[in-house]
Amino acid sequence: MVESDRKKFVEIMYGVADNFGGQISREGYLIRFQAMQDLTIDQVSLAATNLINNRSKTFPAVPTVKEFRGALQSASAPTVSMQTMAEIQAGEVLAMLRKGGRNASGSFRDPTTAHLMSRRWPYKSWAAQVMEKDLTWWKKDFIAAYIANAEVEHAHIIALPGSNPATKRLEDFAKKIGGAR
Repeated sequence: MVESDRKKFVEIMYGVADNFGGQISREGYLIRFQAMQDLTIDQVSLAATNLINNRSKTFPAVPTVKEFRGALQSASAPTVSMQTMAEIQAGEVLAMLRKGGRNASGSFRDPTTAHLMSRRWPYKSWAAQVMEKDLTWWKKDFIAAYIANAEVEHAHIIALPGSNPATKRLEDFAKKIGGAR
């Protein structure tokens, strides 16, 4: 940012503070202006919009510089569809199977994959029994279960389990295909 962006920056800071029920002091916006000097005013505005639309915590009332940077990164990050993520994770499971067979660790970083490969298809027993000809169907089943599990997780974020009919339908659907937690 440049000095001519200061007025717009102050307006953004006051707007964000007001949105979260806080107040920002002159010193507060000056230090934030200095700390975010490497950003453009458009980036600050994008981060502020992302915070206003997505911030769930309420303390501190005025988001920190770190939160602004995280919100900018989140807003700027390319989004990957759930279908693509499921396909990537299925590929990771298959790569582990091909590399280590049933002797591979069977541990996965992605929590949904870890859940599915410990509950729905316990890795060691699955890897010992699965036939090469069945992997195409397994991959399709895995993708469907991964997506259903993600939908259930998203529904839990929106509402408490069983608190609305849509959540209940998603939970029932996921249980049918083995993806519910």
